[in-house]
Amino acid sequence: ATIGRDLEMTVTSRLSFDSTQAAGRVVPLFISPRMKVTSAELDGEPAEVLQDEANVPETSFGSRSSEFLVIPSHPLSPGRHELAVHHAGRVIAETAEHIFFVGARGVWYPQFGDGQADFDITYRYPKQLGVVTTGDIVENRVEGDLRVTRAVTSAPVRFAGFNLGDYARVKITRGPYTIELCANRHSMGTPAPPPSLVMPRVGPRSLQSPIPLSAEIPAGGEAKDRLE
Repeated sequence: ATIGRDLEMTVTSRLSFDSTQAAGRVVPLFISPRMKVTSAELDGEPAEVLQDEANVPETSFGSRSSEFLVIPSHPLSPGRHELAVHHAGRVIAETAEHIFFVGARGVWYPQFGDGQADFDITYRYPKQLGVVTTGDIVENRVEGDLRVTRAVTSAPVRFAGFNLGDYARVKITRGPYTIELCANRHSMGTPAPPPSLVMPRVGPRSLQSPIPLSAEIPAGGEAKDRLE
């Protein structure tokens, strides 16, 4: 996902899924109406895209989604399939204080439904900013005027959310658990001494990932998403 200085996002979403039975000639997906799907390929072959031309107000940055259809040149057969969807739009709003909000947190990329998937996400954005994202950051570098950050989930999750900002960060580790606190510098007042953090004793099931991600498979099997 590439985020320009004007906050326009250009994304290539690559979805891998296993179909256990024939799934017909149409693949229905959902995405934010602020995202325009420009093209798609299924198993390396161009596919037709049908998307409603919704009129979304400039001030509307909600998390609602709308359906679009990918129509391959032939019916889906059982087995592994690779779907690439190219889309672009503005899902990020900026306030006068230079604070950013992503309204379409879980629908800025195509979704099949409410299932879970592994995610591998690469963000490219203005280098003076930072990103908070689902997944573990495995790569973070600067290329010219852009910062490139790659995040990978360690387990299937329900949706992939992110936010953009000029963050002050504090990371605290207690035993096997690490907590990173991010605060937008433009919303911070006079700095105060950091509070002491007391980690409660927890059992193996007391802490679970609060941020799942999503992609359901048309006819069952495993799914994996890669967003670039």
